[in-house]
Amino acid sequence: MPDTRSALLDSAIRLLDAGGVEAVTLREVGLGAGVSHNAPYKHSRTRKRCSPRSPRAN
Repeated sequence: MPDTRSALLDSAIRLLDAGGVEAVTLREVGLGAGVSHNAPYKHSRTRKRCSPRSPRAN
């Protein structure tokens, strides 16, 4: 089972591929990862840092 951070990043990538930047919300990322909609806030300080294309995401 992937760790939460990896699951969040995978979810963000799926959302981005499916609907572009507008589809990527922290709530949808959390729901897509199967975790609380608040989980992305605990694992990243900002939306930008949640972005799979962000240099800090790696």
